[in-house]
Amino acid sequence: MAERDIALARLLDYYLHTANTAHQHLGRRVLASEPATGIAPPGHAPVLESTEHAAAWMSAERINLHAITDHAASRSNSAHAAGIPAAMHGFLRTQGYWDQALALHRTALEVARAAGDQLAQAGALTDLGDMQFMTGDYAAATTSLSQALEISREVSSKPGEAEARKGLGLVHFETGDMAAAAASLAGALALFRELGNRLGEAGTLAPLAVVQQAAGDYAGALANQSLALNLNRALGNRSGEANALNFLGVVQQTMGNHAAAIDSQRRALALNRELGNRFGEANALNHLGIAQQAMGAHEAAADTQKEALRLYRDLGHRMGEANVLNCLGGLAQVTGDHTAGATHLEQALKLFRDLGIALGEAEVLNTMGELSLAASRPAEARARHEQAQSIATRIACPPEQARALVGIARCDLRARQRETARAALQQALEIYEQIQHPQARQVADTLREMSDGAEESGT
Repeated sequence: MAERDIALARLLDYYLHTANTAHQHLGRRVLASEPATGIAPPGHAPVLESTEHAAAWMSAERINLHAITDHAASRSNSAHAAGIPAAMHGFLRTQGYWDQALALHRTALEVARAAGDQLAQAGALTDLGDMQFMTGDYAAATTSLSQALEISREVSSKPGEAEARKGLGLVHFETGDMAAAAASLAGALALFRELGNRLGEAGTLAPLAVVQQAAGDYAGALANQSLALNLNRALGNRSGEANALNFLGVVQQTMGNHAAAIDSQRRALALNRELGNRFGEANALNHLGIAQQAMGAHEAAADTQKEALRLYRDLGHRMGEANVLNCLGGLAQVTGDHTAGATHLEQALKLFRDLGIALGEAEVLNTMGELSLAASRPAEARARHEQAQSIATRIACPPEQARALVGIARCDLRARQRETARAALQQALEIYEQIQHPQARQVADTLREMSDGAEESGT
């Protein structure tokens, strides 16, 4: 029996050691806890020199790693039962093994609690909260990440606190609390910089830039996405590089630089495919389709978006599915297929409402308003834009607020209500100019044409 126990201990140490080695290439965060004491490095272990090697090993050993974690948990062995899931998190997240990740992190949390290992608890809660976020369970994610933050503060773990703050920032953003999102992410960024944790800094700059973009700070968003890209490249973090390229392309697209956006998204897509990152691939396809549509390549955009939709559905990522359905609805509007557009948008709206994603709801309502007006239903269109404006104002999202005002103005023009249309356009122009949005020029031109027309008619 002693021989068997020794052999099992060596096997546990082998898997934990090699998983931690793979984590160096695949991990989204620096593990908050120090390597467990008493772990003997194996005499022979695979050489994992690249992200591809690490991912291939994780893929081949994924089921065995789960089994060895369960075995360690059955023996109340927190070092291995918590350590192995933590090392697997980045791989499971990007490859779409989300149900397995949830199960492993719950096991890790249970064993860490029983052992009284607070650092391991905080790490397990952070990873669990991240997967709850990915699967759209925002209430559970908030609970897990808040507990992780509390424990990290209790044990004075600044790395743990920074990771929990970053996770909470993502949840706050998706649930429409922009101020809390900005505060959480800024706090995480300050901690990572204080610690000299460049991986954490790069991983926080990207979502912080997304929040800045939603708030209309395009210059800040562009600067931070570019910094995130450069940091990830300097670190050799190819998964982070792909993610930063994707988000950089989104900013470029919003600022009207469609050709640059397409280039960024294509590079992000190629990198994600090389890495086998299915979630990143879906994100790049989604935003590539948006840029293709803006360039007038409607058929290519439809094919790209449909491929993104298939991937999101395979992954079970409902937020991504809703985003693509919204884009397909807008594309159908441009190509004149109003029936298909309405179907896509209704599905997207239901998903966003079920998930509690206010920004997505505002975006869909604005697209619905545009589709209704194109179908000659101005009263219905105006009601949609009014709903979108109310939500965008509540969550402090100036771009969607201005978009809604432009939609309201177009409806009023259709109804020959020129003065109310002018007032709405003037308000939209002020917002667009304040955030330096490329739509400002178009709105200004419309107002000028309205003024010229009024002078010609003598009114």
